[in-house]
Amino acid sequence: IEAPKDDGGRKKKGGGKTVSSYFKGQLDDLMTTLYKTEPHFIRCVVPNTHKIPGGVEPGLIMHQYQCNGVLAGIAICRKGFPNKMLYPEFKSRYNILAAKLVAKAKNDKAAAGAVLETIKLEKEKYRLGHTKVFFRAGILGFMEEVREDKIGEVLSWLQAGARGK
Repeated sequence: IEAPKDDGGRKKKGGGKTVSSYFKGQLDDLMTTLYKTEPHFIRCVVPNTHKIPGGVEPGLIMHQYQCNGVLAGIAICRKGFPNKMLYPEFKSRYNILAAKLVAKAKNDKAAAGAVLETIKLEKEKYRLGHTKVFFRAGILGFMEEVREDKIGEVLSWLQAGARGK
């Protein structure tokens, strides 16, 4: 036989949501959304130094944008080069298009230039920066098609060699 539990004469209520539980639910939803996406960047900007709701200090905001590199990114997109890729990433992905030239290249920038010259991509469609290759819209799709074609050629060559043709 069990002794009756003493809860101090209080009844538990299954009442509504508290403010903190509502906030926790919103936070969980936000975190779920963030984990499902791949944001390019998230920038937090302080609109004013006096913490006045709705108050805006344009000079402060522009200074933050300049320090965060947002203005440089906007300038690059305005010039028509919205897509970019770091040299090491470019080299590892598109090495197959000009493997011998990439192996002989002095650095990653030279390797990227060799690959782009090999596929005869017009100079107006890309720019070589200090650390990245910049492309006009649609060029990365073209690069992927060329890469897939080359992979198909290599696989056909391997299969023909295995079959003795």
